[in-house]
Amino acid sequence: MAFTAIQPTGRLAAHVAMIWDCAMETRPFGLERILPKAAASLIINLAENETRSYRHEGAWHCQRRSGSVLVGPGTRHFIIDTAEQCDVAGVEFHPGGARAFFRDPLDRLRDADTDLGDVASTTTDRLREQMLEAGSAQRRISLLQDWLLERFNEAALPDLVTHALNGLQRVPRMQSVSALAGYTGVSVRRLGSLFRENVGVSPKR
Repeated sequence: MAFTAIQPTGRLAAHVAMIWDCAMETRPFGLERILPKAAASLIINLAENETRSYRHEGAWHCQRRSGSVLVGPGTRHFIIDTAEQCDVAGVEFHPGGARAFFRDPLDRLRDADTDLGDVASTTTDRLREQMLEAGSAQRRISLLQDWLLERFNEAALPDLVTHALNGLQRVPRMQSVSALAGYTGVSVRRLGSLFRENVGVSPKR
């Protein structure tokens, strides 16, 4: 397996935790559980122009999307098809970080894979084509980084949410929502609304 990753610096650093590329030999079909997390991810399947995940909504069912998807913040685990993970690249956002690149409120994308073209522009097809033509992992990562910089809108995440997220990092013992609301100076209800829209999950997560 060849795994390459960078932690962006500069303007992207506060929003993007990692940009990565992974290539490995094709594995037999299998299923792997993915635990929920508060941050969104961007996945580009370079082996085939499809992504598959299995989510439970009353019963387990397979979601089939294009090869480029935004994986929304999660509150439940889901399952992936390991056979399609042989040539993949992606972006791991910080909690709330995806808001700087996508207009849709993140709670609409929660617990689902969304075709990248539905939340971005038609240039997403071109991005995948360029990555397929790239000759190295470093080049693919560079293409992803350039695409993010073109879409970057730092003002998209409200200062109050940024302040709250920073507070959670600095004061990890802040375990109650009321304490976090007091820290930010807003009501619990207002804080919850802002978190759902801009982070995708409630501050309880």
